[in-house]
Amino acid sequence: ESGRGRLRMPAKKAGYMMRVCGCSYSGTRIILNTSISPKLMNRLHHSLIALLVALTTWSATAQTTYRVEDVPNVQLIDYTRFVSDPNDSIDEADEAVLNQRIGYLRDSLDVEIAVVVLPAIDGDKYGSAREFANELFNTWGIGKKETNRGLLILLITNEDNREITFEVGYGLEGELTDGLCKLIQKRRMIPPMKEGRYGEGLLAGLEEVRKILVGESTLEADAKAEDEKETKDFVIKACKIWWGIGAVVVILLLLIQLMEAQTSKSDAEIKETKDNCNLAVIGG
Repeated sequence: ESGRGRLRMPAKKAGYMMRVCGCSYSGTRIILNTSISPKLMNRLHHSLIALLVALTTWSATAQTTYRVEDVPNVQLIDYTRFVSDPNDSIDEADEAVLNQRIGYLRDSLDVEIAVVVLPAIDGDKYGSAREFANELFNTWGIGKKETNRGLLILLITNEDNREITFEVGYGLEGELTDGLCKLIQKRRMIPPMKEGRYGEGLLAGLEEVRKILVGESTLEADAKAEDEKETKDFVIKACKIWWGIGAVVVILLLLIQLMEAQTSKSDAEIKETKDNCNLAVIGG
């Protein structure tokens, strides 16, 4: 039979063995030159470590940067869940309370709320967190078509670009104005979140939203009173500073006048002494 198309191996000699890298192999002889200098081995070792670190960092970055299509829609899995937190940035207990309270608002006030917590968004595709939130809001269709009373609370936890964004449906814009949303974020949510208590901040923001929707919120009045107090304190402080500066100026003027008076008196005394000396000379 012809051997065309077959790879012919050399005939094995009886008892022929070859040791390669500490293992015994039979067959064709293979010669490996493993004489690598320790210095080169050390460089290769460090290069391999650097490569592994770079790959790990790149992988972590790739996994924690999200696009709209990457965000899990938990409502499709469980109708009682409203918080999408794929990287577990908030505690399970806080998430459970959020789900419970959002469900209550949906059933009692006909308001659909979704909370999304992400480490980062794809900055190459989205110009801002607001743009991301708007696309996600429309993609998920938050809020009933008839009423459009939907609210998306988006939290980006990246330390270099931490941000909270509210995307409000048309049916809620009269109640949740841009000004109120900013006040909720600034006065209720940001303080605990600065310390890493994201769940607490989200709960505080949600509670303020509830108060606004049922007419119990005093946020605007409190903010106005605090602003007025800050303005009053600033004016008082400024007045104290100016009074202090005025007092210093008055004291300096008085000192200057006193010094001038003393100088004039000294000059007069010197002149009088000279005159007396001249009279004494003439009289002598």
